[in-house]
Amino acid sequence: MTHLTIADMNITDSKHYTPLMPLKKSEVEAECLKNSQTKRILANVNGIRGTYCGLSRSEGTSFAKKMLDTLPREVTRLIPFKAVSAIRVGFIEHLKCTPPNEIVDAIQNNQLLLLPLGYETHYVSLGFYSGYMVICNRGAGRKKGRKTFDVFRIDPKKFTLEILEALIYIRRYSSRKGFTDFYYDKLPNFLSPLSSSDPLKDEICLWVEELSPGPQKVRNCVWANVKDGLLAMDALMRFIEKIKLADEIKPEEVATIQKEAKIFAKGFSDHARLSSIDQFFQAEIRDDRDLLEEAVCKVIKRKLTIPFSRYRFLMNLFNNHPIL
Repeated sequence: MTHLTIADMNITDSKHYTPLMPLKKSEVEAECLKNSQTKRILANVNGIRGTYCGLSRSEGTSFAKKMLDTLPREVTRLIPFKAVSAIRVGFIEHLKCTPPNEIVDAIQNNQLLLLPLGYETHYVSLGFYSGYMVICNRGAGRKKGRKTFDVFRIDPKKFTLEILEALIYIRRYSSRKGFTDFYYDKLPNFLSPLSSSDPLKDEICLWVEELSPGPQKVRNCVWANVKDGLLAMDALMRFIEKIKLADEIKPEEVATIQKEAKIFAKGFSDHARLSSIDQFFQAEIRDDRDLLEEAVCKVIKRKLTIPFSRYRFLMNLFNNHPIL
């Protein structure tokens, strides 16, 4: 991660300060939009409710993709290189940028994919890997009694272009009820490996579901389901690869895999928290001190380290009143 010095921040009481050049109207509008997005990312990644809660699909998936591509070594070493590569490749940032036939072929060939779906007003991550499907839904539309991770055995060859088109249609136009009926009833039945078309769950499904996080906070469905969708897919991959090496997985091995997946997920989340603050600094945003202060306090409570140059900047930003 690149850290700027206090001289780079154009702080008025710095001896290196030089006034910023005035911007044209179009540049001002673009700068305002960029700053607003930066604030939304800061608020959502750090779990702050209020004005800036709620990311668009593209904002959330683009930031998550950036975080995956820039994971520090201390995080990537927690997961096999093959898995890191598979997750980076399989994380679909924008459906419109990926040909539908490629998505169908990848699922049918047991490759890992995590798709940005849901319905018109709600984001859900839908994952596929090696004959399993994961619905990561921490918010609205979840069927009563279901966990936030709902995992099924499937026959990947049954996933067709028509099913993908139905999922995309639901994402764009469907209501909550239409989403719930399709995702939790019809889709598991369509893809079931059983001749009776009954949904099928095995031990791996249940082990991944045990990692289910709690319900999301208000209006943060995009980041909540992107972040935890990665947790579910990492755990699923670990269990499947483990079962290939042994006929059964012992209870203590199940616990170890779940713990390792949680540690990796925390590493990703912590990297995103620090990066969101770093992005805020680089944007040279001067307002919304309360938002920044709350984000920094949350990072400190998690015992994450803020670089010294950032500490100096904070002291100036908060009128020389250190909050750290």
